[in-house]
Amino acid sequence: MCFLICFTLSFELIAFPKASLRINPSQISGITDFEIFAPYFSEEMIRKLEDIPFAYNRGIQLLLEEDGVYAFSSCYLDVYRWSGEEWENLYGFDNKGYSCGSYPFFYQDQFYLVGGYGFWHNHTDLLHFEEEASSWSLITTRQQPMDYNTELVGRADHRVFLLLGLHHNPRLGIDNQFEHEGFVLDMETLAWSRLKMEGLISQESNKAEFLIQRGLGLDTEQFIVLNGFTSLTHQLGLVFFDKKTLELRFFRRDSPFDFFNFAPWTLIAGDQVVFRDDKNLVQTLEMDELYQNANYIGKAEIVPISNDPSDGKSSSLLLIWTGGFAALMALLFLVVKLFPSQTQFLRRVFFINQHLPEDGKDPISREVEESWKDVLLYQGESLTVDELDQILKLDSLASAENKKVRRSRLVKEINQYSETKWGYTLIQRKRNPDDKRYFLYDIHEVD
Repeated sequence: MCFLICFTLSFELIAFPKASLRINPSQISGITDFEIFAPYFSEEMIRKLEDIPFAYNRGIQLLLEEDGVYAFSSCYLDVYRWSGEEWENLYGFDNKGYSCGSYPFFYQDQFYLVGGYGFWHNHTDLLHFEEEASSWSLITTRQQPMDYNTELVGRADHRVFLLLGLHHNPRLGIDNQFEHEGFVLDMETLAWSRLKMEGLISQESNKAEFLIQRGLGLDTEQFIVLNGFTSLTHQLGLVFFDKKTLELRFFRRDSPFDFFNFAPWTLIAGDQVVFRDDKNLVQTLEMDELYQNANYIGKAEIVPISNDPSDGKSSSLLLIWTGGFAALMALLFLVVKLFPSQTQFLRRVFFINQHLPEDGKDPISREVEESWKDVLLYQGESLTVDELDQILKLDSLASAENKKVRRSRLVKEINQYSETKWGYTLIQRKRNPDDKRYFLYDIHEVD
């Protein structure tokens, strides 16, 4: 389980590189020298982590960013901020169990989670924390991998890299199937791509040149560092993935101690990794220096995720169906024009459907389509949250958090299609001028 921490930094601290600390909660009381963690994390911060709930089988991760320190606990959705004396929980609800193994990160000064395990399946959902609403929003991404997660994750600029991992969803009969390559999420376009490894690394025996041990990786400034060994000769060492060049290299290191998963604590600052080993000694590894002395083993490649049609017949059938549908709609449109008094119902359908996305461009689900039609009937009005929930048919949901997540997803998808069709969003959220604690939703008038 991880914690991410943020507090207002002084001018001196801003000059330091980003840092993270992964620590076993049961080891905090046994630490006698907290100077090791300075100037990144204070003794008071670390000791007071014992007051924050966490999953028994996961450690605590502290993450220092230039704009502050936040705390996030894996398997929970709580978000804590260091107030100078204690941790302040910014999350306004009591939900948990969805974010085990999620990767927390900041992008453009906003806090996100990607991936995780919860409710009996793996996922790669992207969540955004909205401090104003004290809650999370689900961000819709394109070509999202399904039933998949990994804890070998790292971010560089606008890309988030996910290496290897498992596909798991017992509802669909998917039981911990290995992923032998990886995925990349582009935060600018919100599109997923494949990261092809071509048999270089795997977490399954005899599938690649290097066998990567299951568990955690290290995310340093330049690299994702993995614990593994050669498949043929069983030479133990570190496998580097360069997040900029996509190169993979191997550095032989004979130490049998798996500090990735069993060190009481691991501190990362830039590309420097410091940890306490099984002999209670503090070890320091300069990952950039080790990388320069490592052996080149190959290079990954980022490729688009295709829809993977089964054969050419599917494309032909789609063209035939599209052509027939277009002909039918043209005929109905002609009937409506020639017989207006007899086709009032069809005229209403045509009025609404003329604003839907063109076929073949970003197809929408039935739920979004129905919600779109209902919202169009309120053009030019300002709606309260409760009124919008009624229109979106969310008022029957008992959980306020479930309403929030569903509302956010529907509004985002409706607005995405609006921008595609008209160049502007249909629904605009704003503060209620009479009570700024609440929001109103303006429905744009369609030209």
